[in-house]
Amino acid sequence: MADRGPVNPFIKPWRIEESGESFQVVDAAGRSLAYVYFEDEPTRRGFMKRLSKYDAQRMAQQILRLPELVRIAKGIDPDKA
Repeated sequence: MADRGPVNPFIKPWRIEESGESFQVVDAAGRSLAYVYFEDEPTRRGFMKRLSKYDAQRMAQQILRLPELVRIAKGIDPDKA
């Protein structure tokens, strides 16, 4: 069997969807790639060890950038991939 190289099972573009108490990173096929949970109420946030909504959204945005960052680390021009 011939080696077909690396397979990327996560179809681009990825997007962020807010769902109740989390931000969900989803691929174009609708598969969930990550959940980042948050809590707005400061006392509960500390007790539950969750991020603020702002920080959770920033974390989800960084997850969206992962494919681009991997290409940069490998020396591949992100605009050409």
